[in-house]
Amino acid sequence: MITQDFENPRKWEDPKPFFQDWYVPYSVYDETFHTWPLTGAPAPLDPCCTSCRTPDATVMVVVYAEDESYLPTLNFVRENADDIAKKLGIKLMAIQERVLKDHYEVNLPGMLKWEAHWQHILTELGSEPSQFLSRMFKLTGIRFAASEPEDEWVVGYNFQSAWDMDHGLEIVMWGDKVLAAGGMMEMTSTGGSVFAGVRATQQYEFDEGDFRLE
Repeated sequence: MITQDFENPRKWEDPKPFFQDWYVPYSVYDETFHTWPLTGAPAPLDPCCTSCRTPDATVMVVVYAEDESYLPTLNFVRENADDIAKKLGIKLMAIQERVLKDHYEVNLPGMLKWEAHWQHILTELGSEPSQFLSRMFKLTGIRFAASEPEDEWVVGYNFQSAWDMDHGLEIVMWGDKVLAAGGMMEMTSTGGSVFAGVRATQQYEFDEGDFRLE
């Protein structure tokens, strides 16, 4: 079994393998967020940090293993960056389409402040909402965890999100397969079986392009 320390993970900054120009200038449900002073230093594990409002070229890498057994998985990410970015984009689009539906049907009606702020966002971005993923999500962390007891390496791609500034977003992949999504760090930092959490999530949320765990 791979030894992991979830209380004291290893962290470092690495060149961002994709989405270098993605950033989140607005919070959909906070009309003041884009006016807050920018923080002096990024806090990539804090979903609501104002550093998400600017693009950057690096990402926080987090590893729980005490040895170098994660390295083949890290190299796989680097060598397959274009394919992984494409599949993450498909998952992000599915997530955005789902939250957009709720936004228009449940959250906006009767909420005059939110309606005005949403129109401001649309005016500023100058695009249909289905097309501006790069202004709704920012990649801030890549986490490597071995799913126990399977000892299969999975990767959690963590995003700050305009749709949920309090919790952010994590998409879990197994190699080049998208498995599921949850809150930032939610699925890879528990110390238990990531696969078990994925199976539970897939019972109620499974998007086209996801890989079904049996």
